[in-house]
Amino acid sequence: ALLSNQTGNGNIAVGSNNLQSITGVHGNTAIGYQTQRDNTSGSNNSTLGYSALINNETGDENVAVGMQALFFSTNSIHNVAVGYQSLYKTSGTSENVAVGYRAGEDRTAGDFNVLLGARADYYNQTGSNNVIIGKEAGHGTAAHNKSGSVLIGYQAGYNETTSNKLYIENSNSSSPLIYGDFSNDFVRINDSLQIGDPSGTGYAIPSLDGTVDQVLATDGSGSVAWTDVVDLQTACPTGFTAVTAQGRSIGCIQNDEEGTASYQNASNACFVNYGGRLPSYEEWYVALNNLALSNETDDSELMSNGGGSGGIPQSWRAGNGSLNTVSAATLGTIGAFRCWIEK
Repeated sequence: ALLSNQTGNGNIAVGSNNLQSITGVHGNTAIGYQTQRDNTSGSNNSTLGYSALINNETGDENVAVGMQALFFSTNSIHNVAVGYQSLYKTSGTSENVAVGYRAGEDRTAGDFNVLLGARADYYNQTGSNNVIIGKEAGHGTAAHNKSGSVLIGYQAGYNETTSNKLYIENSNSSSPLIYGDFSNDFVRINDSLQIGDPSGTGYAIPSLDGTVDQVLATDGSGSVAWTDVVDLQTACPTGFTAVTAQGRSIGCIQNDEEGTASYQNASNACFVNYGGRLPSYEEWYVALNNLALSNETDDSELMSNGGGSGGIPQSWRAGNGSLNTVSAATLGTIGAFRCWIEK
């Protein structure tokens, strides 16, 4: 240990053939058989393990922990390799961090990578600026070069060899739970995307595309689905039926009578309860003539049509045995009514 050292200080060597070539460098710590054996001018390196950083000659400020970690490096700087043969073939690189059994083992060049996990980024040879976390994440099946990727999870991006990709996954699937492309600035969810908890106040967005001219609509209970526009046009609240003409909804008529009230109170009830109004006689007639509703002609129902006689305001009523029966009464007269909602 320290066989050739002449003027260097602050060096620690424990083990056979450690730091045997240095002459005047400082701050190296070498523990283990032949660690930093060939170091001649590199300073501030810390190594622990059989042959760790064995071939380093001029590299500074590296940390190599584990058998043959940074084994082939001769002039790398500022690297951290922890684990058996981590960054094994790397040389001439800077500021890489590899933690795990054989993490980044096949790498020969490339800077600013963070590799965490056994055999993480194993076959990537020269890529830079990657963040790869997880056992065998970014592993590959043959030598390749990829840069700028973020791969997180067990075997995430295992077969990915191109650059600037995002994978978040817990398998080697090519359709990860979350996929992204930094080059084109997009991110993809490979299944349903939930906003909050759909069983509570959240909702889920469908994973499949709809057809031409469909829109997303919610049922108000956490389910969002592609819906034809015509379905939205004809959709009515519970207790109402759509009245359509030429494939287009003109409004919603209440299936049964809401109750009895004066014209003023009936109008107010339709507005407050449903955001609607009393139907006009024309709307009422078309609806009841084409649909099967309850109590169609049992009573004289209030209409929104009105007029006056002798200066006294009146409202129209219809029904009472026939759709064609129309009469008028003063506004304060109590009558049955059903509501209408505009579409």
